[in-house]
Amino acid sequence: MRTVFHERLNEVVEQLVSMSGQVADMVGEATAALLAADLTRAEATVSADDAVNAAQDAADETIIDLMTRQGPVATDMRSLVAALRITTDLERMGDLAAHIAKVARRRYPDKAVPDDLVETVAGLGSRCQTVAEKTGLLLATRELDLCEEIAQDDQEINALQRSLFYVVLDRG
Repeated sequence: MRTVFHERLNEVVEQLVSMSGQVADMVGEATAALLAADLTRAEATVSADDAVNAAQDAADETIIDLMTRQGPVATDMRSLVAALRITTDLERMGDLAAHIAKVARRRYPDKAVPDDLVETVAGLGSRCQTVAEKTGLLLATRELDLCEEIAQDDQEINALQRSLFYVVLDRG
């Protein structure tokens, strides 16, 4: 019985790794669409959001099925609860990438980002894409050193976001 449980838990991990890759791609494409006024990339990113939403639904369904049918406890239950939280976070990242792509689409054919902010926005996009990629790698390999790297990337994202807000609010 536990063998079946762990096989299904590994399926969940594979689903999360796949979702991480999808989200990383979306973030990269949304950033490129925003910076280059690329309507094709913007449309592709908006369309990709449906696949991420479906992936979340599928993973959540598997997780809830495991919780209800297998009666996990301790470490197994914590793993499943963490997986539910991860699907939510990845889905939200996909939603944010789609939102960025919609901004690019609304501003087309003009660029949505002023020239003096291109470097900051590009840095934000790159760091966010890296976090999604490292999350997938962490889930696949369980290399805990990646946790520290992701935390560092998150701090860099926060700093870039603050600097962006300062510039935007100062323009008022």
